[in-house]
Amino acid sequence: MQVLFQESCRFFKVPFLTYLLGGIMLGIGIRILLLGRYPSSSAWVIYVVSFISILGGIMLFNFEKMQTTITDEGIKVQFGIFKKFIPKENILACSPFLYNWKDFGGWGIRRSGGNTTAYSVFGIGNHSIRITYLNKHQQKADLVISTIEEEKICNLLKQVNPNIIFDENAK
Repeated sequence: MQVLFQESCRFFKVPFLTYLLGGIMLGIGIRILLLGRYPSSSAWVIYVVSFISILGGIMLFNFEKMQTTITDEGIKVQFGIFKKFIPKENILACSPFLYNWKDFGGWGIRRSGGNTTAYSVFGIGNHSIRITYLNKHQQKADLVISTIEEEKICNLLKQVNPNIIFDENAK
């Protein structure tokens, strides 16, 4: 498998901010759980706050970076522990796309009406691509990926699979 392109997009422009916020949240949650002496009547509140702080810290670390990789076998998008791979034979079309967070309900891994899934990050504007492909049930589905290299990715996918339809005016 030959890697043709790789792009990393960070959720925050400054990774230090992610590590700082995540560390603070983890620290607060662990400190509350380990060092606190609380009356039993309010213990459930303390456990809920601790759980939310620890979970929030883990999520910040996990979803800090999204990576898009194009190989001679297809395209892979990884956002934390979640991955999506589309083989080149299943890709039908690729086009630039203006991502609107309101249509998808925010950033991250989002689903929209029909068979559309978005892997998006905050901070790179509305730059993205829409890939139409056949899913495992051989039905058409769309994958929207945040990227700054819209045309480069679509052109590379077209090189990998010449049957892909590339509409550069589709925005």
